[in-house]
Amino acid sequence: MAKGIKLISILSLVLSAIGVIFGGLIYGYEVRTVVLFGLMGAFLGGIAAPVVEPKYFKNPVIWQIIFAVIGCSLFAFSINASVTGHAVAVITGLILGATARYWIKYASFP
Repeated sequence: MAKGIKLISILSLVLSAIGVIFGGLIYGYEVRTVVLFGLMGAFLGGIAAPVVEPKYFKNPVIWQIIFAVIGCSLFAFSINASVTGHAVAVITGLILGATARYWIKYASFP
């Protein structure tokens, strides 16, 4: 499990940096933008880690669902979504996390 945590940390840092760079280019480098895009990138790294090295994770789908729900909720927070928007974010996170093993292989990572 320690290797899984290490992998999540590395992928999260890389995707967090990418999120900050591109999010900042599009929306500006304000503190709120940098923090939110950094956190969203970090949670995407958590979704990808069990696919990159499945042997390190006992229950990869649970990891992916947790990281996807938190990432989608952060996005809803960043756009000042209503309660309904947050509910949609949680449902979207559940779906993205549960199906991550199918779609994550099509994402390009550095």
